[in-house]
Amino acid sequence: MPVIFLNAFFFILDDNKSTSIRTGKGLFEFSRDVVKQNEKIKNREIIHSIIRYLDSNYTENYNRQELAEKFKIHDNYMVQLFKKHTGSSISGYINNLRIKASIKLMKNDDSKIVDIAYHVGYNNLTYFYRAFKSFTGMTPNEYRAEGNNCEDLQKKIDAKDS
Repeated sequence: MPVIFLNAFFFILDDNKSTSIRTGKGLFEFSRDVVKQNEKIKNREIIHSIIRYLDSNYTENYNRQELAEKFKIHDNYMVQLFKKHTGSSISGYINNLRIKASIKLMKNDDSKIVDIAYHVGYNNLTYFYRAFKSFTGMTPNEYRAEGNNCEDLQKKIDAKDS
């Protein structure tokens, strides 16, 4: 136990009742604030760890329970924390990573769109097309045909990086 708490404890015992109550209340509030601050730091570290993991493993398919178990956190709490800290759902974050990766592949690779979709982690081509269109405003085929030269689209994609 830190010396400051021992000193405060003995001060409380020696002082009058009203001062003891005020001092005890102050110690309680201080302790509560320290615990809250430590919890915030721990939560931030967990979210940063999850983000680093997702950035490196976005092609994997897993459910939120598996992800929560990996980080030793309850899945509902993880979902709330992630949304609070990133402004995005976990699935939305993963979709953005996958679409950005697919765009890079389309720019630098002549692979078929279906192959690119599977390469970045989509098992359902229809879902990939919907996610791609939602992210870019055009289908993968349209992007391939004209998107590489579209300055407005590139600005939109760059803005989603921030």
